Amino acid sequence: MYAKAGLVDCSAKVFDEMAHGDQFSWCGLISGHVRHGFDLEAYGLFRRMIEMGHKPKHFVLSSVLKACSASGILELGVLVHSFALKSGLDFDRFVEVGLVSMYAKCGALDDAVKVFYEIPIKNSVSWNTIISGNALISMCIRNGELEEAYEIFLEMPERDAISWTAIMAGLANEYRFKEALETFQAFRKTEMQVDQHSATVAISVCTSLRDIDKGRQIHALSLKMV
Repeated sequence: MYAKAGLVDCSAKVFDEMAHGDQFSWCGLISGHVRHGFDLEAYGLFRRMIEMGHKPKHFVLSSVLKACSASGILELGVLVHSFALKSGLDFDRFVEVGLVSMYAKCGALDDAVKVFYEIPIKNSVSWNTIISGNALISMCIRNGELEEAYEIFLEMPERDAISWTAIMAGLANEYRFKEALETFQAFRKTEMQVDQHSATVAISVCTSLRDIDKGRQIHALSLKMV
Protein backbone atom coordinates (compact mmCIF):
# COMPACT_ATOMS: atom_id res chain seq x y z
CA MET A 1 0.00 0.00 0.00
CA TYR A 2 2.70 2.49 1.02
CA ALA A 3 4.87 1.67 -2.00
CA LYS A 4 1.94 2.11 -4.39
CA ALA A 5 1.10 5.46 -2.85
CA GLY A 6 4.61 6.68 -3.50
CA LEU A 7 5.59 6.76 0.16
CA VAL A 8 8.71 4.68 -0.37
CA ASP A 9 10.52 5.84 2.75
CA CYS A 10 7.48 5.06 4.90
CA SER A 11 7.11 1.70 3.18
CA ALA A 12 10.72 0.82 3.92
CA LYS A 13 10.31 1.84 7.56
CA VAL A 14 7.25 -0.38 7.95
CA PHE A 15 9.11 -3.24 6.30
CA ASP A 16 12.07 -2.77 8.67
CA GLU A 17 9.71 -3.35 11.55
CA MET A 18 8.51 -6.65 10.11
CA ALA A 19 10.09 -9.73 11.63
CA HIS A 20 9.83 -11.60 8.35
CA GLY A 21 8.75 -10.61 4.89
CA ASP A 22 7.42 -13.05 2.33
CA GLN A 23 8.17 -13.01 -1.40
CA PHE A 24 5.17 -10.82 -2.20
CA SER A 25 6.09 -8.28 0.49
CA TRP A 26 9.62 -7.99 -0.84
CA CYS A 27 8.40 -7.78 -4.43
CA GLY A 28 5.89 -5.07 -3.53
CA LEU A 29 8.56 -3.01 -1.80
CA ILE A 30 11.09 -3.45 -4.61
CA SER A 31 8.61 -2.70 -7.40
CA GLY A 32 7.39 0.35 -5.46
CA HIS A 33 10.92 1.73 -5.41
CA VAL A 34 11.30 1.03 -9.13
CA ARG A 35 8.05 2.78 -10.03
CA HIS A 36 9.16 5.93 -8.25
CA GLY A 37 12.68 6.04 -9.63
CA PHE A 38 14.60 4.62 -6.66
CA ASP A 39 16.42 2.10 -8.82
CA LEU A 40 19.62 1.69 -6.81
CA GLU A 41 17.60 1.40 -3.61
CA ALA A 42 15.50 -1.31 -5.26
CA TYR A 43 18.65 -3.25 -6.13
CA GLY A 44 19.88 -2.76 -2.57
CA LEU A 45 16.67 -4.31 -1.26
CA PHE A 46 17.21 -7.27 -3.57
CA ARG A 47 20.69 -7.80 -2.13
CA ARG A 48 19.34 -7.43 1.39
CA MET A 49 16.64 -9.98 0.67
CA ILE A 50 19.29 -12.53 -0.32
CA GLU A 51 21.47 -11.69 2.67
CA MET A 52 18.51 -12.39 4.97
CA GLY A 53 18.28 -15.91 3.56
CA HIS A 54 15.39 -15.45 1.17
CA LYS A 55 15.46 -16.96 -2.31
CA PRO A 56 13.86 -14.46 -4.71
CA LYS A 57 11.29 -15.90 -7.10
CA HIS A 58 10.93 -15.02 -10.76
CA PHE A 59 8.54 -12.11 -10.15
CA VAL A 60 11.07 -10.51 -7.79
CA LEU A 61 13.84 -10.83 -10.39
CA SER A 62 11.56 -9.28 -12.99
CA SER A 63 11.15 -6.17 -10.81
CA VAL A 64 14.87 -5.96 -10.04
CA LEU A 65 15.75 -6.21 -13.73
CA LYS A 66 13.50 -3.22 -14.38
CA ALA A 67 15.54 -1.31 -11.81
CA CYS A 68 18.78 -2.33 -13.54
CA SER A 69 17.35 -1.28 -16.91
CA ALA A 70 16.30 2.12 -15.58
CA SER A 71 19.64 2.74 -13.86
CA GLY A 72 21.61 1.84 -16.97
CA ILE A 73 24.27 0.19 -14.81
CA LEU A 74 25.19 -2.97 -16.68
CA GLU A 75 27.21 -4.45 -13.82
CA LEU A 76 24.11 -4.68 -11.62
CA GLY A 77 22.15 -6.42 -14.35
CA VAL A 78 24.96 -8.91 -14.89
CA LEU A 79 24.87 -9.78 -11.18
CA VAL A 80 21.11 -10.37 -11.35
CA HIS A 81 21.60 -12.52 -14.45
CA SER A 82 24.25 -14.53 -12.60
CA PHE A 83 21.83 -15.07 -9.71
CA ALA A 84 19.13 -16.18 -12.17
CA LEU A 85 21.50 -18.73 -13.70
CA LYS A 86 22.50 -20.13 -10.31
CA SER A 87 18.86 -20.29 -9.20
CA GLY A 88 17.59 -21.90 -12.39
CA LEU A 89 15.29 -18.94 -13.04
CA ASP A 90 16.92 -17.89 -16.31
CA PHE A 91 14.39 -19.96 -18.28
CA ASP A 92 11.39 -18.20 -16.78
CA ARG A 93 9.65 -16.30 -19.58
CA PHE A 94 9.37 -13.01 -17.70
CA VAL A 95 12.98 -13.19 -16.50
CA GLU A 96 14.14 -13.86 -20.07
CA VAL A 97 12.24 -10.84 -21.35
CA GLY A 98 13.59 -8.72 -18.50
CA LEU A 99 17.15 -9.78 -19.32
CA VAL A 100 16.76 -8.87 -23.00
CA SER A 101 15.38 -5.47 -22.05
CA MET A 102 18.06 -4.86 -19.43
CA TYR A 103 20.99 -5.70 -21.70
CA ALA A 104 19.58 -3.65 -24.56
CA LYS A 105 18.89 -0.60 -22.41
CA CYS A 106 22.33 -0.84 -20.84
CA GLY A 107 23.93 -0.84 -24.29
CA ALA A 108 25.04 -4.49 -24.31
CA LEU A 109 23.42 -5.35 -27.63
CA ASP A 110 25.33 -8.58 -28.20
CA ASP A 111 24.17 -9.94 -24.85
CA ALA A 112 20.59 -8.81 -25.53
CA VAL A 113 20.54 -10.65 -28.84
CA LYS A 114 22.18 -13.72 -27.30
CA VAL A 115 19.55 -13.99 -24.56
CA PHE A 116 16.83 -13.30 -27.11
CA TYR A 117 17.93 -16.21 -29.28
CA GLU A 118 18.08 -18.49 -26.24
CA ILE A 119 14.35 -18.03 -25.62
CA PRO A 120 13.02 -21.38 -26.92
CA ILE A 121 9.51 -20.29 -27.87
CA LYS A 122 8.90 -16.62 -28.56
CA ASN A 123 5.30 -15.57 -28.01
CA SER A 124 3.52 -12.28 -27.42
CA VAL A 125 5.22 -11.95 -24.02
CA SER A 126 8.64 -12.11 -25.66
CA TRP A 127 7.85 -9.57 -28.35
CA ASN A 128 5.46 -7.19 -26.62
CA THR A 129 8.01 -6.12 -24.07
CA ILE A 130 9.78 -2.85 -23.35
CA ILE A 131 12.39 -3.84 -25.90
CA SER A 132 10.38 -4.64 -29.02
CA GLY A 133 11.45 -6.49 -32.12
CA ASN A 134 11.69 -3.20 -34.00
CA ALA A 135 14.01 -1.77 -31.36
CA LEU A 136 16.28 -4.81 -31.56
CA ILE A 137 16.36 -4.54 -35.35
CA SER A 138 17.25 -0.85 -35.21
CA MET A 139 20.01 -1.40 -32.66
CA CYS A 140 21.50 -4.27 -34.66
CA ILE A 141 21.55 -2.15 -37.81
CA ARG A 142 23.13 0.81 -35.99
CA ASN A 143 25.86 -1.53 -34.79
CA GLY A 144 26.49 -2.92 -38.27
CA GLU A 145 24.94 -6.30 -37.46
CA LEU A 146 22.57 -6.54 -40.40
CA GLU A 147 22.43 -10.34 -40.52
CA GLU A 148 21.36 -10.48 -36.87
CA ALA A 149 18.74 -7.81 -37.59
CA TYR A 150 17.43 -9.82 -40.53
CA GLU A 151 17.18 -12.99 -38.43
CA ILE A 152 15.15 -11.13 -35.81
CA PHE A 153 12.98 -9.69 -38.58
CA LEU A 154 12.24 -13.17 -39.93
CA GLU A 155 11.34 -14.47 -36.47
CA MET A 156 8.88 -11.66 -35.72
CA PRO A 157 5.32 -13.05 -35.61
CA GLU A 158 3.98 -9.73 -36.90
CA ARG A 159 5.92 -7.19 -38.95
CA ASP A 160 4.85 -3.60 -39.43
CA ALA A 161 5.93 -0.81 -41.77
CA ILE A 162 8.67 0.21 -39.34
CA SER A 163 10.35 -3.21 -39.36
CA TRP A 164 10.08 -3.57 -43.15
CA THR A 165 11.52 -0.10 -43.71
CA ALA A 166 14.32 -0.63 -41.19
CA ILE A 167 15.46 -3.78 -43.01
CA MET A 168 15.24 -2.02 -46.38
CA ALA A 169 17.32 0.89 -45.12
CA GLY A 170 19.82 -1.47 -43.51
CA LEU A 171 20.31 -3.36 -46.77
CA ALA A 172 20.66 -0.11 -48.69
CA ASN A 173 23.28 1.18 -46.25
CA GLU A 174 25.29 -1.98 -46.97
CA TYR A 175 24.97 -1.32 -50.72
CA ARG A 176 22.74 -4.37 -51.10
CA PHE A 177 20.33 -2.41 -53.25
CA LYS A 178 18.83 -5.34 -55.16
CA GLU A 179 17.90 -7.10 -51.91
CA ALA A 180 16.51 -3.84 -50.53
CA LEU A 181 14.24 -3.46 -53.56
CA GLU A 182 13.15 -7.10 -53.31
CA THR A 183 12.27 -6.46 -49.66
CA PHE A 184 10.14 -3.48 -50.69
CA GLN A 185 8.35 -5.59 -53.28
CA ALA A 186 7.70 -8.27 -50.66
CA PHE A 187 6.37 -5.55 -48.35
CA ARG A 188 3.92 -4.43 -51.04
CA LYS A 189 2.53 -7.97 -51.28
CA THR A 190 1.45 -7.87 -47.66
CA GLU A 191 -1.84 -6.41 -46.51
CA MET A 192 -0.06 -3.47 -44.90
CA GLN A 193 -0.10 0.02 -46.33
CA VAL A 194 3.21 1.23 -47.72
CA ASP A 195 4.02 4.58 -46.09
CA GLN A 196 5.95 7.63 -47.24
CA HIS A 197 9.10 6.63 -45.39
CA SER A 198 9.33 3.18 -46.96
CA ALA A 199 8.54 4.64 -50.39
CA THR A 200 11.30 7.23 -49.97
CA VAL A 201 13.83 4.52 -49.10
CA ALA A 202 12.69 2.46 -52.10
CA ILE A 203 13.03 5.43 -54.48
CA SER A 204 16.55 6.05 -53.18
CA VAL A 205 17.36 2.39 -53.83
CA CYS A 206 16.04 2.66 -57.39
CA THR A 207 18.26 5.70 -57.91
CA SER A 208 21.29 3.70 -56.80
CA LEU A 209 20.29 0.86 -59.14
CA ARG A 210 19.60 3.35 -61.94
CA ASP A 211 16.21 1.71 -62.34
CA ILE A 212 14.33 4.79 -63.55
CA ASP A 213 11.12 2.98 -64.49
CA LYS A 214 10.77 1.30 -61.11
CA GLY A 215 11.60 4.57 -59.38
CA ARG A 216 8.84 6.35 -61.30
CA GLN A 217 6.35 3.64 -60.37
CA ILE A 218 7.16 3.95 -56.68
CA HIS A 219 7.08 7.75 -56.91
CA ALA A 220 3.60 7.55 -58.46
CA LEU A 221 2.59 5.25 -55.61
CA SER A 222 3.90 7.72 -53.04
CA LEU A 223 1.89 10.56 -54.59
CA LYS A 224 -1.30 8.60 -53.94
CA MET A 225 -0.45 8.56 -50.23
CA VAL A 226 -0.46 12.35 -49.94
